[in-house]
Amino acid sequence: MFDLDQTIKDRHSTRKFLSQPVPRALLDEALTLAQLAPSNSNIQPWRLVFAQGGCRDRLQEALLNLAKQQPNVSPLPSAFQHYRQELGAQVYGAMGITRDDKANRQLAVLHNYEFFGAPMVAIVCMHQDYN
Repeated sequence: MFDLDQTIKDRHSTRKFLSQPVPRALLDEALTLAQLAPSNSNIQPWRLVFAQGGCRDRLQEALLNLAKQQPNVSPLPSAFQHYRQELGAQVYGAMGITRDDKANRQLAVLHNYEFFGAPMVAIVCMHQDYN
């Protein structure tokens, strides 16, 4: 097993997935490990919901429809906006999308709502009081 420091250093974001599903045994193993994560008073206030196949496709369609309607999303606090700008320059730059190319930037944003092609998605849910 990797050391914790190496695991953290190897962390990355994936923005394109294979259509091949993750084997159930591997998913179960990962979830078993995740259940050991600490939480305040060991209450583990989260729940996971998985979607694949038609359920995943319907969720994707609903999210895309909402995203195209310009949802009311709270703005990022100004103290953190430079992080988003730096990341945007890296991500969009790697895709060959310039800052002034709003149409292609918007298309790239919509890939978030398509789960970057992942055949299964996991949604982390928490009680609204933790909002």
